[in-house]
Amino acid sequence: MNLYKAFLSMVLIGMAFGQDEDIKMETEQESDGNHTIVNGDELSRRERAKRTFLVNVGWVDSSGDDIYACGGSVILPSAILTAAHCIRNETDGTWYPPHWIDFFRYDKRDAVGTNGIQRYLLGLADCVHHSDWSPWIDDDWSADVAICFLPTPAPERIQPITLNTDQNVPAAEGVDLDISGWGDLWEGGPDSDTPRFVTMDYTNNANCATAYDPGDITDVMMCAYTPTKDACQGDSGGPVTLGKGGSKGGILKPELQVGIVSWGGGCARPGIPGVLVRVSALWPGITSTVCANNGEMCTPTRPTSKSGKRMLRN
Repeated sequence: MNLYKAFLSMVLIGMAFGQDEDIKMETEQESDGNHTIVNGDELSRRERAKRTFLVNVGWVDSSGDDIYACGGSVILPSAILTAAHCIRNETDGTWYPPHWIDFFRYDKRDAVGTNGIQRYLLGLADCVHHSDWSPWIDDDWSADVAICFLPTPAPERIQPITLNTDQNVPAAEGVDLDISGWGDLWEGGPDSDTPRFVTMDYTNNANCATAYDPGDITDVMMCAYTPTKDACQGDSGGPVTLGKGGSKGGILKPELQVGIVSWGGGCARPGIPGVLVRVSALWPGITSTVCANNGEMCTPTRPTSKSGKRMLRN
C-alpha cells in the first residue's frame, strides 16, 4: 500500500530499545501519516473528568522517560481496548507490549500520583491482539484491535464505555463521530500535553475506498472525514464515540464506542478520510477473548464477518 500510515511511529521502537539517533531521525521523517487531533478543541478538566474511560497507553524508554504513544478505553474494570499496532509493529511484527496504563490523566507533564493520576503496570503477557492482525505478512490492516488486561481492577470511579454491537450503526453519511486524545496537533507537528477532541463526519466505506488503494478498506473498518480535521499520531487506539449533534457532538456525555483510531493517509489531508476499526464487526472476538481471560462478557456471539469470529492472541 502506498500510504502514510505508521500511526505508532517507529521512533517509539528506537527510543524503547536504544536504536541510534540516525535511525530515529530517518523514521521520524517517514512517519508523517500518524494519528492525533488536528484542528480540534482542548478538553477542559471538567469535560475530561466526564470521560473516565479514556486512558493513556505508554512505555518507559531506555532513559527511563515516559512515552505517551497511544490511547485506549476502559471496557471493563479489568480490560482496556486499544489498537493492535500499539503492541506489535506493523512493519516487521516486532512485539512491544505497553508498560503501563494511566487513569485520570489530564496533562502529560503531571507526575504520576499528582492530580489524581493512577498508573497500572503491565506484564509482557497482559496484552493480546486479534489473530487477523498481521500486516507485516499480508499487508492487510484489518482487525487492528487489542485488549490489555489489568493486574487489578481499575479505580472504582472509572465508568467503562459501552461497545456498539449493531453493525448498522453508524449508517447515514454525516453522522457525528467524536474522537479525543493527546496526539499531534498537525501532521509532522508536536503532540499535545493536554487532551483535545474533534467531531468528524462518518463516511461510508464505498466513499472512503476511493481515497485508497483497492482492497485497503475492509468490512471491519469504518471511516470519518471532515475537511481540515482529523486524528493524528498519538491518537491511535483511542475511542471513537457516536456523537449527539451540535458543535461538540457527544463530548460531554459520550456513551457508545463505535470505533478505534487506527490509520490513514496522513493527517487532515484534503479528500483523505481517517480509517477506524469498526467495533461492531469485531465485537464477537472481543467478548470471547475477555470471556476466556476472566469469565466476563461470556454471552453468545452473533454471526458476523470471518474476522469478527476469531479469537485474539499475542
